[in-house]
Amino acid sequence: ERKNPMFLLEIYKQFKSKHREVALIICGKGHLKSKLEKFTKENNLSDVIFANESYGKEKLELFNLCDVFALPSKNEGFGLVVAEAMACRKAVIVSDNSSLKEIVEDGEDGILAKTDDVNDWTQKLERLLIDKRLREKLGANAYRKTQNLFSWEKAAQAHQELFKKLINA
Repeated sequence: ERKNPMFLLEIYKQFKSKHREVALIICGKGHLKSKLEKFTKENNLSDVIFANESYGKEKLELFNLCDVFALPSKNEGFGLVVAEAMACRKAVIVSDNSSLKEIVEDGEDGILAKTDDVNDWTQKLERLLIDKRLREKLGANAYRKTQNLFSWEKAAQAHQELFKKLINA
């Protein structure tokens, strides 16, 4: 429930009423899966795809299928999956709570939406899906950010600096 998948389906249901050409992929597993599947059947959301947890190449393929990555978490730690989507040059939209706003700079490399506000999420998703240039700009900026902050080279450099400080202490 922390990742708020029922809320994501509520957003999708509202969004889908205006945009029939859109599909939704939900990745992961957990105790809510049957509840989510039931909701999709009851609301005739036949184009919601449930993918299992994925890693490596399979995860990369799922990221590359999407135009926008959405994570409406109620409470999130670092948000590694958001950084991964950003590294794949995807426009991301995330809740404006917890640490997600430390990863995403609103309007610069992603979009922040009000937690649990279906109308705000729907409006911002619509803007992202309609405006290809905006998606591309956010995705390019997101990619640059991940390369500057989260690359293996940066992590290795930070560790080297830490080790030097520890040795010289």
